[in-house]
Amino acid sequence: MLAACTVAAVPNELIRVRAGRAVLSDAVFKVADVLNPLGAAAKIVATLGACSIELMTMRSERQRLAAARDTALEVLKTRQGVIIGLFELNARESTEVSIDRREFRQVFREMSAASRDHKSADSFRVAAMGTVQIMSASLVNLHTAAGDRLVRLSDSLNLGNTRAAVEALRAIGR
Repeated sequence: MLAACTVAAVPNELIRVRAGRAVLSDAVFKVADVLNPLGAAAKIVATLGACSIELMTMRSERQRLAAARDTALEVLKTRQGVIIGLFELNARESTEVSIDRREFRQVFREMSAASRDHKSADSFRVAAMGTVQIMSASLVNLHTAAGDRLVRLSDSLNLGNTRAAVEALRAIGR
């Protein structure tokens, strides 16, 4: 018996499955009527013909879905590669830029507030939350750091979790 699941009706189905049982369409019964001279064999032949058509249709649909899945995975893989490249480029550039510690703390407070502002677009709030996450881990270090007011941007960001995610994704792609 088939496992119960909800599947949208396929147009022109010759055989539907309801509650784990096959239900022949009116078209199959009409074919059986035409085959009536065959007697008891009429319904059997009509049903076998319908099964043959349905199985060929399912095979084609399975191939179409596999191709769509492969295309979607390729798009995802390309997007992932581009984003990893962008991350690595900006992580390298962050080692060459200096920032003022006080300004960093000020924009952190502003970004924290923005991430909680329900009047802002969801995409902005999500981007703000991601930014707050990479900024927050270094605030204690920035607060207690001695010496120059300028610090290297890369020392002000917590990229560890994202670096780990990049490495994990690279390992999967190998």
